[in-house]
Amino acid sequence: MQFYKTKLQLKNLNVVNNRVETYQVEFSFGQIISRAFSEVEKILKLTQHLLCDNGEYLLMKGDGFQQETLLHGIDIQPLCVPEVLGRRYLLILRREK
Repeated sequence: MQFYKTKLQLKNLNVVNNRVETYQVEFSFGQIISRAFSEVEKILKLTQHLLCDNGEYLLMKGDGFQQETLLHGIDIQPLCVPEVLGRRYLLILRREK
């Protein structure tokens, strides 16, 4: 991520390399992006303290997510990821308050 931040000169992107459950900040994020590190329910539990009201999750998942118990209102979009075997999906979850 840091490579692409630098290459694309993205000044409004923060790349954090830390354990999400211990990461603390003085503000909330409008968007949390995750690449298939755990089940959806666990991701939400570990990161809920970081997402602001009306924020959204963008979760990249493989076929296995279909075996998980998912919340209603998840927008599921198929992805085409070059040089990756198997199907990939983008799950979009919005926190509304």
